[in-house]
This record gives sequence, C-alpha cells and structure tokens, in this order.
Amino acid sequence: MPFSVQGDLTLYHATHPVKAQALGWREGTLLIVSGTTTINTGDYGLPQLKLLFMTVDKKVNIAFRLAFTLPNELRLGATAPAEALP
Repeated sequence: MPFSVQGDLTLYHATHPVKAQALGWREGTLLIVSGTTTINTGDYGLPQLKLLFMTVDKKVNIAFRLAFTLPNELRLGATAPAEALP
C-alpha cells in the first residue's frame, strides 16, 4: 500500500520541502523505500534548458530508491535478546 513521505530537497544551494508517494518492502536484511515526486526546477534557481527547437519543462519527475539496513531485532526470524525474555 502506498504511503506519503516528506523531507527537504537541496539543489543548487536552495532547499525546499518535498512530498512523495512511496512503497516499502523488505529484501532480506534491508528495508527498501521507492517512490516518485515532481519538482519545479525554477524553484531551485535552475535555468530552463533550451536547445534549438527543444525546451525542457521546468517541472521534472524524480524517482528514488533507498535501502536501509534493518537492526537485528527487526529482521525476520530474529530472536529476542535474553534480557527481553521473562
């Protein structure tokens, strides 16, 4: 099920908050988060690219995929530490 993530994106010395839709899942000992968002490059002071008859839109899509190593206690099949047992 998709979920929302948010944070700050810095490009060209300008930082703005961004929100994105993402999916998350486990791959072995990793938590993977993958998603997309759209930004306006003009908000970051980046020039609009133009070459002959082509112009790049100021709104661009960004795709991301992050991998986080899960701590031992959150890994599948992990056993509770001895001090946590009654």
